[in-house]
Amino acid sequence: MKQSIEVITPLMAAQMLSANPINRKKRQGWINDLSDLILRGEWKCTHQGIAISKSGYLLDGQHRLEAIVKSGASVPMSVSRELDDDSFSVIDRGITRTMADCTRIPKMTVEVINFLHYMSCGRASKPTAQQVFEIYKKVGAVADELHLYAPTRTKTFASVGVRSAIVILTIAGQTKCFEYYRKLTLSEFDELPQIINVFVKKAVSGTITSDKSNGGVAQVEIFCKALFAFSHLNANKTKFPHLDADFIKAKREFVSSFLLRIDL
Repeated sequence: MKQSIEVITPLMAAQMLSANPINRKKRQGWINDLSDLILRGEWKCTHQGIAISKSGYLLDGQHRLEAIVKSGASVPMSVSRELDDDSFSVIDRGITRTMADCTRIPKMTVEVINFLHYMSCGRASKPTAQQVFEIYKKVGAVADELHLYAPTRTKTFASVGVRSAIVILTIAGQTKCFEYYRKLTLSEFDELPQIINVFVKKAVSGTITSDKSNGGVAQVEIFCKALFAFSHLNANKTKFPHLDADFIKAKREFVSSFLLRIDL
């Protein structure tokens, strides 16, 4: 095996991809993320790169190469050549590092960061480590403190949508949110404002979201309702606003602008 660092141009990437008969199915979302990373200047050359067999087949690196083609930019990359043709079966068999592993930021805080990034960019795009660090500078201290103050994990009540709403509202100056969140996770409902108890009833009855999967769509709805419920402006209200597409779009834009204007 021969290994070198080479500057891979879009043309070279396209040529390498033409000899790619055995790789796994492409993940377009990951290609888009890598392309955006390159265009933001966040690309780092590491030992991981491209692997080409003795027969000239591409064994590893198809998503990186696709991202180079999509971005139209050239980047330095490690290139390993003359690997045995059967080595494909043992490539990428290690345990994938989580973002918490990569950044050493607490897992629950990374969950909040990932969700706020998802809300602000409007698509299911995983943030890079650099983006995680940038958002952490803005919300990390509050998120870390929240998870220490109220570590109890309960379904829906301690979901990432609720925690993200608490972090945003607390940074905005609403000082009661931590207390209310802790009481919520400890099921101390009697001392909570009326609208938060409405939130509780909807969660218990299973009507807090229109999406029963508890996936991304459900968490967006939970976030929007928690943002409304935990605001002191709505303490005595008994109904939530209708969550149509325009309402959710407005909340996405709110999160995006909020993250931009937080002072570091």
